[in-house]
Amino acid sequence: MTPNNGYFTTKEKVGGGFNEDGQPVKVDESTTEQFDCHIQKVTDNKRGVYEDGKFINSSYVLFIPHNTSFNVTNIEIFKNENSVGKFVVQSIEHLMLVGRTVITV
Repeated sequence: MTPNNGYFTTKEKVGGGFNEDGQPVKVDESTTEQFDCHIQKVTDNKRGVYEDGKFINSSYVLFIPHNTSFNVTNIEIFKNENSVGKFVVQSIEHLMLVGRTVITV
């Protein structure tokens, strides 16, 4: 098992839609709790996703305990209490054999 060397927080969209007068309501982002993880930099530049007419390379792979369940699209990664950056989640894979979940951003 790999030791944790950082953590990440997820961004949730709160609000939005329309009020009773039919006016749009602003969507706000709120930060959820932090999740401890093992952060690994991606060195293979062929890894990524094709989205909106362009190829987006993967930057990091995060390993978290398998019992953590969530469905997120945006996260912010922290290493040594410093922000590494904000990323879009490309994939979430559950590795049943080793009891970990892998998040690629």
